[in-house]
Amino acid sequence: EDNQGEGEDEEGDELGGSAGEDGDQKGGGEYIEDLSRIVVQVLTLHCIPNFVRPWEKGHDVDSSSTAFVVDAERRLLMTTAGAVEYAKRIEVSRDGVDYDAAVVAVSTDTDVALLTVKDGAFWRGMHSLGFGPLPQLQSPVTALAYAIGGDSVAVTTGVVSRIEVLEYTHS
Repeated sequence: EDNQGEGEDEEGDELGGSAGEDGDQKGGGEYIEDLSRIVVQVLTLHCIPNFVRPWEKGHDVDSSSTAFVVDAERRLLMTTAGAVEYAKRIEVSRDGVDYDAAVVAVSTDTDVALLTVKDGAFWRGMHSLGFGPLPQLQSPVTALAYAIGGDSVAVTTGVVSRIEVLEYTHS
């Protein structure tokens, strides 16, 4: 059982920030292991509308995507807007157990959605991912995600090759 405070790692620090040259801040695979505990699989049943004949029922499509804990205290997960678009049912999978999830907010313009899970068992031992500053070009980065067709988290490393900042206005 994890007795650490929510949003903190073993040293009491919030997880997040930029990874070092070897793709990990703590050495070995500890940093990746910490992150993999707050990255979850999103399983969605979508009902895609029939835009040509809107009076007809749409067709169902299953999808799998990725979310991460953005605020454990407030029980918030972040995923893409497309992961929950036209959703009939959303579940998140953690340690092989599926939990019902609900959409809190969606921004299709920025392709972001916030989810929550009411079941307290899902949140036991969860930590928040902290946001750091924008990385520099050519900075090493590590991405964790549930790849298409996979039931385990995939780890990919690379470098930042482009940074774009777009204006976004919400009124």
